[in-house]
Amino acid sequence: MIIKGLESEPFEVFEEIARQNNGSWNGIELKVDQENYFHVISLKYFDDIFINVIDMKCKESIRYINTNSNKNRITCRMAISGIQSEFGNTNTISDNDIIVYNSLQNFELVIPKNKNLKWITFSLPYDKIKYLTGDENTDISFLGKEDQAWFHYINIPFRIYDAIETIFKVKDNFKKRRAIFYSKVIEIFMSITLAIQEREITASDYTGKEIEQFMKIKDEIKSDYLNIPSIEELANKYGISKSNLQKKFTMIFNMPIKRFINNSRMEEARRLLSYTNNNISEIAYILGYSHIHHFSNAFKKHYGLSPKQLRE
Repeated sequence: MIIKGLESEPFEVFEEIARQNNGSWNGIELKVDQENYFHVISLKYFDDIFINVIDMKCKESIRYINTNSNKNRITCRMAISGIQSEFGNTNTISDNDIIVYNSLQNFELVIPKNKNLKWITFSLPYDKIKYLTGDENTDISFLGKEDQAWFHYINIPFRIYDAIETIFKVKDNFKKRRAIFYSKVIEIFMSITLAIQEREITASDYTGKEIEQFMKIKDEIKSDYLNIPSIEELANKYGISKSNLQKKFTMIFNMPIKRFINNSRMEEARRLLSYTNNNISEIAYILGYSHIHHFSNAFKKHYGLSPKQLRE
């Protein structure tokens, strides 16, 4: 399935999904429950701020093509579940990714078939940033220039998991969801801007195909910490030289591959310790550590406390 759309016109995208899949779209809620499953709540604020809460699983792969626009908009797309591996009967690994980009950035995302995915997206014009920050004079130059394409990737900051969970808990509550969506998106947006502000920001020189390719590489790295491919294996598989792979990966994800792997492991470790009942030995194994002490030492070095102390 191919889905094309403008971030400034999400209602048209959902209407087309309903048409392609014999579903229903009433201007707020998309329902498809046949071979492909979609459940979407899409709300509009102040005429052109959109918040979309998406739950989907499709039996066919989906290619989402973001069409660029001359409208100056910022979009944030959070994937909070997706690629999963198993330890016993427990699903353990999830995508915890945020993509932030502007309306000039072309890119494509491929969602594999039979992949459970939950997304939260919100999109707004530059001149409406004040409605999320509460400050008309907010300097957002660190996000990227309005007249250049830009694209940023970050792992979801741990502090916003509760906000994300709250959004999904109330998505079917007609009376509460509008106010809670908006208040929690403000919280999420402020956390994201703080995370991005700490970085050196450059305009994006990458094509949609390149971003798609490196998102696949990122997904492969995060899909199974027990069998993380080497840089040489990734370079051979994707037809890129090792030096070019490392250079472009660092530019797109703002850190070298090895540090990305370590940070992703640690963030997943904290999520598993906080939101699952897996014991510490199981979590160490899931994340590819040969011994629990290696895991505990790495976790303490990263966070300043041990896995046991986090759970106490």
